[in-house]
Amino acid sequence: MRRLKCAAGRALALILLCNLAAGCGQTDGDLVLSGREQLEAGSYEEAVEAYTAQLDRGTNHEDDYRGLGIAYMGLGEYEKAAGAFETALTQAGVVPHAKEFDINYYLGSCYYKLGRYEDAHAVLADISDAALRISRENIMSQCRVPSNIDLIKLDVLKEQVPEGRFDMITSNPPYINESDMRTLDREVND
Repeated sequence: MRRLKCAAGRALALILLCNLAAGCGQTDGDLVLSGREQLEAGSYEEAVEAYTAQLDRGTNHEDDYRGLGIAYMGLGEYEKAAGAFETALTQAGVVPHAKEFDINYYLGSCYYKLGRYEDAHAVLADISDAALRISRENIMSQCRVPSNIDLIKLDVLKEQVPEGRFDMITSNPPYINESDMRTLDREVND
């Protein structure tokens, strides 16, 4: 019985040693942490390696592609960065959160660096003619490619949103005074 335990122990030690020698000792969490640490240290090549290794393991996480994109940006490889950010957005959920705004910001920065202004397109809707007029003036004076921004008059509570593919839909709802805020559902206040 004692010989069997020793043999089993040696076999287990040999398996562990082989795994460590082959580089199999890093877990998915280690690779993601390593990627983040490399980004924070400004070691972009190492961050690319860590995130690529993580993705090679078959994960398709939004965070991994976001990190990979930021690392490529740090290296000045904006085309690769844009591809990583575009893939990250395909991994996102239906409801955009702060992370998706962040990724879209980085993606827009890549398009800007690449001179791909035509790849960014926006549809701005408002119920107010006055607000649309001011928006049009701002767009014409401040945007490089004003033709990539459509302004439409729309009451989203009564009319259908235009057909098309939208990466993100955001809203700036009317301001609600403090006394009315107390009467609203908790979800509205949060």
